[in-house]
Amino acid sequence: DNPPVKLRHGGDGELAGQLKEPGTANVHAFRNGDILEIGDEQFIITVNPPNVLGIRMPNFVAPGMLVVPSIQTEFIAEKDLVFEWRRVMAEDESGKSCKEIVSRERNYTPTREDAGCRLVFSVALCAALAVDGVIAKTATTSEVDSRPLKLGFKTRLQSLPCSAHQANSDKLRIVTYNILADMYSTDRMARQMYDYCDPKALDSSYRDIVLGQ
Repeated sequence: DNPPVKLRHGGDGELAGQLKEPGTANVHAFRNGDILEIGDEQFIITVNPPNVLGIRMPNFVAPGMLVVPSIQTEFIAEKDLVFEWRRVMAEDESGKSCKEIVSRERNYTPTREDAGCRLVFSVALCAALAVDGVIAKTATTSEVDSRPLKLGFKTRLQSLPCSAHQANSDKLRIVTYNILADMYSTDRMARQMYDYCDPKALDSSYRDIVLGQ
């Protein structure tokens, strides 16, 4: 037969040693110091607190470019997190900066209004799991670029013989691209080889959005 399993309140409070209600959800039932009994054995509960270990934002951010931060967590699922994006404008004459909430979604696509501003991305536990409010915060490493994305390949496609006006013809065009690996676009030698390129054009975050197009 399986040994009986019981969960008791720990600590030295009024409920210490008392059994917990069987229907209590795990998130509320298991607390630090509580006692789990399995048969004749007792185990002291040590809870692993949910935490956000880090957030990584792309180096290049521009209007119309979807920003997907990389979030590293432990002991928590993303569905239990809440997100907030704030637009931080330049300081005014009084030296104060203006912050405005622009989104509460996981990802964000900057608009023209964000150009020249910084974006601050905050992550917090949902209300049911909240401990001390915001548990991680990061900001873009630079301002949102005010220059429009120049997707040169679109101009080249329009100038090719098989352009849009021939799309309904019986001709088929096969295109292949030799894409430069990220490891070669960040190396110092690569910077020298492609010194005619805008440094941001070699940044992986910019290259990702162009490849997506």
